Amino acid sequence: MHQIVTRSQRRDAHYFELATHFPGVARRVLTDRSRLSILIVLAAGAMIHAGLQQKFDQQISTGSLGRYVYGIAAALSDEAYGLRGYAYYEPVEAALQKAGLTADPVILNKHGTHYPDNLRDPNLINGAIRDAARLQITIPPLERQLPEYNVRAAPGEDLGIVDLVKLSFMLFGQRIESVYRFFCAVFLASMLLFWLAFRNYLEGLKVLCCVCVASTAIFASPLFTLTYSSDSTSWMTVIDPRVLTLLGFVPLLHLLAAIIRPTSTGFGQSLLIMAQAAILFLVVQIRASAYWMLIALAVITLVALAIHSRDKYRDGSIRDRPLLSNRFRRMSLAQIVGTARISRPLLLVAAVFLTGSLYMVARMHPLYTSGYSVPRHAFWHDVYYGLQSNPDWAPKFGPSHMIGGVPASGDAQPVAGLYRYLATHPSHPGITLHDATGSLTWGAIEHYVYYAFWDLVIQHPRFALKTYFVSKPAQLACYMWAMARTFTMGVPKIIWIFFFGIVVSFGISFAQLEKGQWQSIFRLVGLLALCVPVSTIPNIATVVSPPVMFDTIFMVVLVSLLLAILSTAMLVRSTVFTVRKIRAARSQG
Repeated sequence: MHQIVTRSQRRDAHYFELATHFPGVARRVLTDRSRLSILIVLAAGAMIHAGLQQKFDQQISTGSLGRYVYGIAAALSDEAYGLRGYAYYEPVEAALQKAGLTADPVILNKHGTHYPDNLRDPNLINGAIRDAARLQITIPPLERQLPEYNVRAAPGEDLGIVDLVKLSFMLFGQRIESVYRFFCAVFLASMLLFWLAFRNYLEGLKVLCCVCVASTAIFASPLFTLTYSSDSTSWMTVIDPRVLTLLGFVPLLHLLAAIIRPTSTGFGQSLLIMAQAAILFLVVQIRASAYWMLIALAVITLVALAIHSRDKYRDGSIRDRPLLSNRFRRMSLAQIVGTARISRPLLLVAAVFLTGSLYMVARMHPLYTSGYSVPRHAFWHDVYYGLQSNPDWAPKFGPSHMIGGVPASGDAQPVAGLYRYLATHPSHPGITLHDATGSLTWGAIEHYVYYAFWDLVIQHPRFALKTYFVSKPAQLACYMWAMARTFTMGVPKIIWIFFFGIVVSFGISFAQLEKGQWQSIFRLVGLLALCVPVSTIPNIATVVSPPVMFDTIFMVVLVSLLLAILSTAMLVRSTVFTVRKIRAARSQG
């Protein structure tokens, strides 16, 4: 007697249907899920171990020194001295720098070290944190918490670095090692959330395993130690905010899987999506360029809704094409449920981001609302900075962007653009250009550089078109090629063996998939491949440089691994088909 499969059973657990006819097959699939779960845990452990081998937990990268000095100073100003709202007290920052968190050779000579070796010394870093947390100081009252009283806001940086440091210190102690431990904890938590939502979706679990494998390979590669130009800095460690966007890839995978393979609309599944969205929100607050993940999610959701609507027209569910105003009146309950399942991830992410943003705004110090600073990373500063990617910049605009009698370059170039704009335009009312100490305010920099950028683009449109459609894409391709060569030539042999084993084993496994499962994995890999060009949007819009291209190089490694697996699966399927065809021809002959 065959068992009866009820409609209440999960549709995405195909082995339950197989169990009605082939109990042995069902047991084997269940065993495969257990083995795959163990493999995922081992791959995650290998990634964490590779990070420890590279001493990611014991150092700060040169490119993130300023960010961490601000993040630690603001976190200690809050936890130790009661200064809330992402602001910091300058004596705390001075204590960190005096204890060795600086590039000043005079200070470092007193500690018997030099830059950047001081950033690789965990004892020095932890000693600086202890000294800054034990000062005998008193925070000024709220009405005097201004720059002239040594209270400052973020220097054009992402505010999430403060939450990162506070959460790390709260959970694992006031030590630099705590940040890497927090990274590992959040990464493992996002993996667990994915497993809980898609534990019956074996193909999705294999993609999750590939994420860990790709991370391990990049951790073990020379990409964290090499520099590609005189003005670029290496990542050095995964706790560099430019690399911490890695925490957002599993949540992104979760959201994409939820679009192409909607699970039940139950409250539990929605909670899992919201938890992943919360992790993604933290990532975006730590590194604003991670917003490309939201752009990818929005575009993919709209495309999925369009395809879903087109299929409804094709199968006759909708007889005509009503106007948008009448469309929802003619949709059946099944169509509404299908649309809701596709759009649910994006809607839940939007709700989490809106709630989180409102919470952060409510906590911000008045300095962020008074025009002194901006409550986010300085976007237009980086956009103007990126104009230097055009080789015509120096000869054409160098003479008009002078500071101290010499052409401005690097971070000074947007400031020169600000002064160039103000030289030909009146100042805007309500904008505080300098604070009481005489320093330019970041609020003014962002405001005026925005106008300076569009003023330059309108006056020189051909230069702007060449910058964004020729110079930056060419630089991006050049750097990607250099980083790809560094990766392939520098990854240890044991990692390549691991890669080969994953490609062969997963390829053979995918070759045995049924048509619906095959289409599902193709769609998931296709969406991840679509994320590769989307991940370059922040670089094209702002700065093209290897230190800020981690997201793109990671996506390229991950998608390449998945494409190798699918190619192997297609080769196995075609080989089996050919062998069967030859055998059939011989038997007939």
